[in-house]
Amino acid sequence: MWHVKERKDCDRLFNEQLQRMQTDSIDMYLLHALNKRSWKTAQEHDVLSFLNDLKRNGKIRFAGFSFHDDLALFKEIVDAYPWTFCLIHLNYVDCDYQAGVPGLEYAHKKGIAVQIMEPLRGGKLARHVPDEITEIIGF
Repeated sequence: MWHVKERKDCDRLFNEQLQRMQTDSIDMYLLHALNKRSWKTAQEHDVLSFLNDLKRNGKIRFAGFSFHDDLALFKEIVDAYPWTFCLIHLNYVDCDYQAGVPGLEYAHKKGIAVQIMEPLRGGKLARHVPDEITEIIGF
């Protein structure tokens, strides 16, 4: 989304992505890194209609978004479009960070599949694993 400055950028970027992947359609396509600024850009340049056009023309099957902001904005975005999936930051330490567990539950109630990024917090949660755990998993 940070490369979108006007509506025609959406088409250009999408076509470049198709060329790089050497395909003519994508199953799961997401708007990357939605936050207050990029969501405003998406609204100003009618990116949701762009997604509708891609789906109608068989260029994508499922539309989603990745998210990096607060819960209120997450809910606004979830409610703005018939998303198939979303990608949120979540782990057992960051339960209330960004969308957090409340966002996970909200998306689930709306029938949106949720994928998790940072489940191990960039590997930090996998360091210094207690001996009891390493014995159980066989490290």
